[in-house]
Amino acid sequence: MTNTTKKTAVNTATQPTATAEIITAENVQSLGERFAIKALKTYYQKSGMPFVYSLYCGLIADITENKKTGAPLSDGYDVVQTACAVLCAYIGKRLDDTSADGQTDKNGNPITIKTAVFRAVSEYVNGERQREYKRAYIDDLDENGNALIYEIPAFWDMPTATDYKTVTAKIAEMGLSMNEKKFLTYRLRGYSLEKIAPIMGVKRDTLNVYRKRLKDKAQKIGLTANV
Repeated sequence: MTNTTKKTAVNTATQPTATAEIITAENVQSLGERFAIKALKTYYQKSGMPFVYSLYCGLIADITENKKTGAPLSDGYDVVQTACAVLCAYIGKRLDDTSADGQTDKNGNPITIKTAVFRAVSEYVNGERQREYKRAYIDDLDENGNALIYEIPAFWDMPTATDYKTVTAKIAEMGLSMNEKKFLTYRLRGYSLEKIAPIMGVKRDTLNVYRKRLKDKAQKIGLTANV
C-alpha cells in the first residue's frame, strides 16, 4: 500500500509581502513619519542641502521630544502631514497597491501608493527649496510704526543632531513652565510677538513677562538670551 501526499498549490501572487503594509486610521501617522524620515534623509544624502537637513533634524526633535511635551512642532513635521494626506486617501489598502491618481512610472505603468507618497513629499520639499532664500519674518515696529524686516541668514538653518541635544539640555536646565517653553519655541522659529499673542491666546504684555523670565533664567545658568 502506497502512501500519497496531497499537495496544495499556493498562489504566491496573492500573498502579502513584508513591505505591503495595510494602511489604517491607527497607523497612518506612524507611516507618515516613517516616509518623511526616509525621504528627508535620502534627499539630503543626494542634495547635501542644509535646509533639508534642518527639516530632518526638526522632524527627529518633533518625534522624540516635541510630541511628548506638547511643544510646537517644527517645519519638518509638515513633511509628515504631506505624506499622511496621501495615505489617508487609501485607508484599507496596502502600500504596494496601485495608486488611483493616474500617475505612471517612466514605462507608463501605474505607480504604487508607496511611490505616490514619496513623490508628494518630494514635490513639497522642492517647493520649500524654491522659497528657501526668500524667507523673512516681522519682528516688532520701529518708532514710526513700520514693520522691521529681518532676513534670515542661510547659516541659521543648519542645526545638527548634537545641536538639538545641547539646546534641549540647556532648556531643561532653565526650568521653564509650559507656556514659557511654547513662547521660546515660537521665538526660536522667528515668530514676532504680534504673531505669537493670538496663537497662545494671551496679550503682548504677558509675552513681555515671559520674555523677562526667560532672560532671567538664562542668566542664572550663564547664558545670554536674546528673545
